[in-house]
Amino acid sequence: MTVADPGGALARLAGQVAVVVTNPPYIPEDMVPLEPEVREYEPRLALYGGVDGLDVVRGVVRTAAILLRPGGLLVVEHADVQGPDAGNAGVPGVVSAMHADDDLSMLANIPRGRPVWRDVVDRIDLNRRPRFTLARRAD
Repeated sequence: MTVADPGGALARLAGQVAVVVTNPPYIPEDMVPLEPEVREYEPRLALYGGVDGLDVVRGVVRTAAILLRPGGLLVVEHADVQGPDAGNAGVPGVVSAMHADDDLSMLANIPRGRPVWRDVVDRIDLNRRPRFTLARRAD
């Protein structure tokens, strides 16, 4: 669902979803994946998310704000360089910085100008690298 198409296929789920878990394309355009199984076999469309790697992430986070009910959980996988050390250029920074504009206010019932997400935290994976962000949809 996009703001341009608020009546899209997911519209009937707006405000009803408890959890959104996503592994979107997040690799920056000029980065080469380290893992050979990823680098050699995964389609580019599944890997690359624009110049900074966050183009798709931004869209997914916005759509999740519409789909999730207040207090619903968002989980976003990201590259280890897109965690808290990246500041506003990382996934936790992007999520934390999102405030309701006119469209989100209408579609997600969040007052205009208010933060969309609360309790934004980043977690490490089994290799001890920052790899995913969790956040709760604002009430």
